[in-house]
Amino acid sequence: ADTKDWLYLGMNNLNGQVVLAYFDLANGVVGSSLGADNVGTYIEDVGNGWYRCGVAFLADATDNNCNTLWGPADGDGDLTVDRDGVSSVLAYGFQGEDVSGAWDSENLLFHSNSFDVGPWSTVGNRTITADQAVAPDGTLTADELNTIDTASSGVGGINQNINLEAGRSYIFSVYMKAGSAGYAVFR
Repeated sequence: ADTKDWLYLGMNNLNGQVVLAYFDLANGVVGSSLGADNVGTYIEDVGNGWYRCGVAFLADATDNNCNTLWGPADGDGDLTVDRDGVSSVLAYGFQGEDVSGAWDSENLLFHSNSFDVGPWSTVGNRTITADQAVAPDGTLTADELNTIDTASSGVGGINQNINLEAGRSYIFSVYMKAGSAGYAVFR
C-alpha cells in the first residue's frame, strides 16, 4: 500500500463549474488544472514525503456552496484509478479558508484531521482508515484513502459540502503523501 504518486484536489457544484488540480507527489510539482474560477495552485514540500497541496478560486455571484473532493489519480489529467483493493493515498489536515480579508480566517471544513467521520463521505467505492501513518506534525493521525472494489476502475475520493459567499476568494489545501494509487487529484 501507499505507493500512489498523484492526487486530485478540487471543488464542484460551483453553479455547474469545477475547479480541479492535479499534484505529482513523487516529484513535488503541480500538474494540470482547470476551471474558470481557478486563480492558483501550489505544492509545498513539508518533509518526510509529505506535501501541502492547494487550490485557490474566486466564488462568482452564483456560487453559494461547493463540494470539496480529493483522492488518488492515475496520472496528470486522469481521475480514473484501478479499484484493486490496495491503491491508496495518505492525507492529513484538510483546510478551507475564506482569504478575502485577513489571513487569520478559520477553517471552513469540519473534522479536518479525521476523514473517517461525518460530514466527510466517500465517493466511488473508497474507504478511509484512520490513523495509518505519521502525519506531518509527528503524530500517528494521517488517514489512508483506499480503493475497495477490485472489479473496476473509476473516479473516487472523499468529499464535504460547504457554504460559500459570492465574490469571496477561497483556498483549499491538504497534506498528502504518495500511496499505492499513483496519482491524486484535488477537486
